[in-house]
Amino acid sequence: MMICRWFIWFVLYSMVGWLYESTLCSITGRKLVNRGFLNGPYCPIYGAGAVLDLLLLGWIDNPVLIFFAGMLVTGTVEYFTSWAMEKLFDAKWWDYSGWKFNLNGRICLAGLVVFGAMSVLMIEVIHPFVVRMTDLLPDIVVIVLAVVLAVVMAADTVFTVVSFKDFNKKLQEIQTFIHENVANSAEFFSKTKEQLMESELHARASARLARFREKLNGQERRLMKAFPRWKSVRYNDVLVKIRELAAGSRLWAKKANKDEDTDKNEEA
Repeated sequence: MMICRWFIWFVLYSMVGWLYESTLCSITGRKLVNRGFLNGPYCPIYGAGAVLDLLLLGWIDNPVLIFFAGMLVTGTVEYFTSWAMEKLFDAKWWDYSGWKFNLNGRICLAGLVVFGAMSVLMIEVIHPFVVRMTDLLPDIVVIVLAVVLAVVMAADTVFTVVSFKDFNKKLQEIQTFIHENVANSAEFFSKTKEQLMESELHARASARLARFREKLNGQERRLMKAFPRWKSVRYNDVLVKIRELAAGSRLWAKKANKDEDTDKNEEA
């Protein structure tokens, strides 16, 4: 029974983490972002950090000690998760290399301070309330809810991994195309978005980009939007150009529509 309650708490804090991430990224990116590796409204890394905080630090009464210990626990979870996902997918899902006081780009001091403060808030204020609320639920409800949530998250995980497993192969295909069909591939990768728009490479590269984007499934498109700083370990130069060309194509389309509207107004 306690296992079921702990799992419900894990899912709850995963959802809180998803809400925090999605809100923060939507504000900074100035557009709605469904943040998270999985499709559902949860980020398991937050749930894992919260559960470990409760198991390892729940007995501590000193908020200052909780703060620093929480930094250590959650920082370890974030670092290990970053390392494991990089090994599994040949990709860096987040990178703090440009931040001060970072460790291998996987964690940074600013993030640890936030997580330390969240650890104190959760242990001292939020979780006692959560415990009181879940204690009101009948045992059968707790069991059924935990089983349903476990099935949903497991299915979501399998679907996400299976849908995303061929993404690197698609990046490899377009990299091979560029190296084999663009006279000077090094020049192509060194050009800026604006230079590509003005060059003769743009038409051929954009055509290939369009074909590449058509091959992307919904999961791959969502993850590229959810993690705009996502980096491919092997094919990041291609990924950068895909994003630049996509942005350039949108700018070109806007310019074309603007010119068309101008022509219509002049004719009128």
